[in-house]
Amino acid sequence: MNDSLLHYQLRSIFLNKWTVVVTSVLCACVLAIILKDYIPAELLGIWLVAVIVTNIGRLYLGISYRRNILKSKDATKLNKHLVKYRVTTLLCALSWGLVSIITMKHAPDELDGIIVAFVLSMAAGGSISNVADKLTAIAFALLLIVPFMVRTLYIGSDHCLMFFLAQFVFLGVLGTVINRFNSGLLKNAKLSMEKKKFLEELEEKFALQQELKEEKLKSFNSSKFASIGEMAAGIGHEINNPLTIVMGHHWKLQKKLESANASSEVLEELESAKLATVRIGNIVKSMRQLSRVNMHEDFESFDTDKIVETVMPLLFKSLQEKDTEVVLPISSFSVEGHLSQYAQIFYNIMDNAIAALEFSEEKTVRIECHEHGDYVELSVANCGEEIEKNVQDRMFHPFFTTREIGKGTGLGLSLAKKMIEQNCGEVIYTHEQGWNIFTMRMLKVQ
Repeated sequence: MNDSLLHYQLRSIFLNKWTVVVTSVLCACVLAIILKDYIPAELLGIWLVAVIVTNIGRLYLGISYRRNILKSKDATKLNKHLVKYRVTTLLCALSWGLVSIITMKHAPDELDGIIVAFVLSMAAGGSISNVADKLTAIAFALLLIVPFMVRTLYIGSDHCLMFFLAQFVFLGVLGTVINRFNSGLLKNAKLSMEKKKFLEELEEKFALQQELKEEKLKSFNSSKFASIGEMAAGIGHEINNPLTIVMGHHWKLQKKLESANASSEVLEELESAKLATVRIGNIVKSMRQLSRVNMHEDFESFDTDKIVETVMPLLFKSLQEKDTEVVLPISSFSVEGHLSQYAQIFYNIMDNAIAALEFSEEKTVRIECHEHGDYVELSVANCGEEIEKNVQDRMFHPFFTTREIGKGTGLGLSLAKKMIEQNCGEVIYTHEQGWNIFTMRMLKVQ
């Protein structure tokens, strides 16, 4: 018998354990009250204790199954529990059968009807409650009825033949009922297991289809991002060429104006134009660095300030528009990984921090860098209330966002998590003293 069928059998047996045990004990107590004037108290007490103890044993096995064995897949453990159940159940039946033996010399003939009613009802109830295990169910009935047959023969009452016929008919009918119930139960069990197996296979097939779909989407996105990266690098290169010419002409113009003793106002305007040109150069440099496709390259070593320097020019306009101040880190440490990916992660975290301060009075983003064992931690902190637990559980999931429609894609943190894991690191969220902190944990150069 396989594990699933064993579980089904045991669950069916212990399904109504409380009802069966309580009914058996109550019936024993009622019968004991009826017999108390005829049977010696010692014998009656021993019988009643035997019934109660064996029924408590059945109840304990049921509770033990629910608590310790219900989820077990160990066939040996299941079979041991089934054997224990069979032994305890048959002891329970035997204790009930003893009532026929202890009443042989003591109970008058007029109580035969009452005793047989209790015996047959307990035989029927006990057998049906154990119908999931056919042999135990039949043995249960026999252990109650056979002792009563012996009692009938011993006392040799006028109704001996009638009792025998009634008991044989009862056993025949009960055996048929047990057999049919058991066959139906096993059939239902097999159908249930086949249905469960079919559903599991269906779920597995669906999961594989979803996984294949996700892999296709990842592949498409990777190629798309690679194309965008190549295009951005190309655009950066094309912008860099004329920018170099502009810078050269700017230098010549500055020299000529200085030789011609031009006014300070003209030189200041020229200096502003120079700063703007330099800023364009920094942005182009950052874009080219950010768009590098280096998924299959070996890890490189660089300082964390390189990550900050790559991203900050791209955030200049956003910081200016939202009047947000950035406190830059004092320390810098060497890390291993892909600079372009770390820069993308840092950009996404910074962008979220700036957006979170839109309606805040304290418009400050604090960047810190520390060593922590074999890792370097680059953290971005913005003031605010702690993010709700249900949001924390989902914020690294793709397409989850708390921003308004059109203001966020929900991909920033999910991509950040994926990319930093590819670099053997992790992104961690904490909340300390009124600050929401996202920390990039990166491999330290040994």
